[in-house]
Amino acid sequence: MSATIIIPAELEQQILGKASASGQKLEEFVLSTLRKAITTPLQPTANGATDDSWLDIEYMAACTKEADSSVTLDSVRRILAKIPGSLADDIIAERDERF
Repeated sequence: MSATIIIPAELEQQILGKASASGQKLEEFVLSTLRKAITTPLQPTANGATDDSWLDIEYMAACTKEADSSVTLDSVRRILAKIPGSLADDIIAERDERF
């Protein structure tokens, strides 16, 4: 079987560089890389999943729709800085109550 794959120019240059650095011809490098990708078992994540199937895509899409791009990280930090007390202190106090 043969297949034709269109590779963007910037990716092609990276592949050519890696192939050259490893002393392989382009075709050899691409084939060995594909073989490794297919034969290497997926590494499980912390929850045991081996892919992104555990992601809640619908929830992420809903959050994206509700996101407000005008809210910056800096503005969130300024607002959070105004909250009195310390989250760490609250956690310590809660632990002390339990133990």
